[in-house]
Amino acid sequence: MTNIATLFKTAYETGRTVQEKEHARIEIDGKSIWKSLENQTGDLKDKDLSNNGVILKYDGMRLNELYPKMGEIIKKYKMTEDEGGDEMNPKSNHFFCQLKNLVVKKSNYNIQLNRVMQLGYNAGQLSIFIERDTLPDDRKEEITQLVREYNMLDLNTYVSLQNQTIIDTKYQGLMKMTGGNDIYYSKYLKYKSKYIQLKRNLL
Repeated sequence: MTNIATLFKTAYETGRTVQEKEHARIEIDGKSIWKSLENQTGDLKDKDLSNNGVILKYDGMRLNELYPKMGEIIKKYKMTEDEGGDEMNPKSNHFFCQLKNLVVKKSNYNIQLNRVMQLGYNAGQLSIFIERDTLPDDRKEEITQLVREYNMLDLNTYVSLQNQTIIDTKYQGLMKMTGGNDIYYSKYLKYKSKYIQLKRNLL
């Protein structure tokens, strides 16, 4: 697993835990949990993710096939205010829409590590709705089929393995799993400790 994939997975698992609590009707503030997670890795936000001066992009070839299909579902079921609906009612609308918005509206297809984490966080929450079969009945089959067909809960759908390798090579210390004097390794240890504590608070 690449280091950036580890970053995505960490956020994904946190999102799953939050949504498992919500499904169990346990009061929890998902926005605050995300802010806590984002703040712990705030130094990732402004990383220069370029390769020989070229800004790294999300996997346009794959996503340009997926996103029009998502758009059809979003429009059909009025899942956003733009379509005359409410993105937070039901909440599953939000997690589905974010898998597009974070790449298109909020990033203009430019890869940013904090957005990669946010993709993971939303994908993790959406995964619970799919596993528990709790999506609204009118759109359940369409969303589930699209998610599975395009592996929408997988980082590889959004960031090509080639770009993951470039990012990992450029920031070898990012989420580093082995020892050394790398300054990013010490940051990783600090991040890991905070994440473990956050996970305990959610249980």
